[in-house]
Amino acid sequence: MHIEAKLRRPHIEHPDTLHYDGIDVDLQTHEVHREGRRLDLSPLEYKLLTTLLRRPKRVFTREDLIELVWGGESDVSDAAVERYISYLRVKVDEGFERRLIHTVRGAGYTIREE
Repeated sequence: MHIEAKLRRPHIEHPDTLHYDGIDVDLQTHEVHREGRRLDLSPLEYKLLTTLLRRPKRVFTREDLIELVWGGESDVSDAAVERYISYLRVKVDEGFERRLIHTVRGAGYTIREE
């Protein structure tokens, strides 16, 4: 009976990579490329990018990011979130024709096409 129940459940794939508009993230090796160019990210920048990439176009508030990236640590300030978004923008967007990381005024941050 248990096997039949498992077979009826949808199979959920856990991809080894994330892809979005020229960004490729290998979740096994933690390598990140944009348009073929390797991006060297710190562990926090990597976690921030993968959080945004798992739900492209969704607007994440600072509180969302503190919870998802920093694990809800109470001593993480809004300024720290802004600082890491800024670091990530430099590495992901500088030198490329299109920006992908955006601030939604009064709401938060998102990754999307311009």
